[in-house]
Amino acid sequence: MYGVVLWSDRSHEHAVIWCEDHGDLAFHVPDHVSSGCVSLAHGDVIAFELDPEASFRRICNVRLVDCDAYPVLARSLKEIAETLRNIPADDHTRALTGGGRSNVVPFAARTPVRRSQRVRRSAH
Repeated sequence: MYGVVLWSDRSHEHAVIWCEDHGDLAFHVPDHVSSGCVSLAHGDVIAFELDPEASFRRICNVRLVDCDAYPVLARSLKEIAETLRNIPADDHTRALTGGGRSNVVPFAARTPVRRSQRVRRSAH
């Protein structure tokens, strides 16, 4: 599965992931067995598996796909939630789509980052 890191705590190697299946958020919580060799930061696109043994959506076998691909995604989601909080529920689709009938939430286009501008992250 693929996802985008919405929040991370690099000192503890914890992260919250928005998953491509649009299900519940997933969590990266390292353990002594599979402690990651990938350092995650908000905005990163990652590939991973869900841990079938966990009692929550815990990810494992993490692989970094694109570093800092969506750095403002978490902020965009928060702004949309605040917008929706201030309008009646019947008007949500109209507010998100500019009056259309689509239920797809628009996000700003990605700004390409040159390889030389990326911060190199190393594993712990």
